[in-house]
Amino acid sequence: SAAQMEQAMEAGIQSRVVMSTRASRDSRSDCCVFSITIETKVMGADQQPQFRAGKLHLVVLPGSERRDKADDVHRGFSANLQLASLGNCISALADGRSRHIPYRNSQVTRLLSDALGGTARTCMIATVAPTDRSYDETISTLRFANRAKKITNVR
Repeated sequence: SAAQMEQAMEAGIQSRVVMSTRASRDSRSDCCVFSITIETKVMGADQQPQFRAGKLHLVVLPGSERRDKADDVHRGFSANLQLASLGNCISALADGRSRHIPYRNSQVTRLLSDALGGTARTCMIATVAPTDRSYDETISTLRFANRAKKITNVR
């Protein structure tokens, strides 16, 4: 039910690590994946039950951390590793010529492997900061989103 999903999402948000940084008072450097699976059963024309399933992943990725701006280098490295692994998967899928998609390189790419290729439909919302200080990160984020836009899935 919607109430159960809201309760699960709230529990997940409460367990996330929050730290103050120079960029944000409520900074989160971890990835957050909330997956919803919806299954339906209908009777087919042959009176046999047919099952359909859909999955929705809501994903919050940390911003890239530049080493000279990061308050905690280890924290920034971990965030960048997850983003780089996801970027490698997206690049391989967008390229169309790659035989190997490196889904196993991080926890995030393992969780999202069924959402990135195949018959999945992917939508990415990139948030950027309108400040001069964030110019490089904004360009990087927009390039990342543009690569994701180039993924062509089987329909």
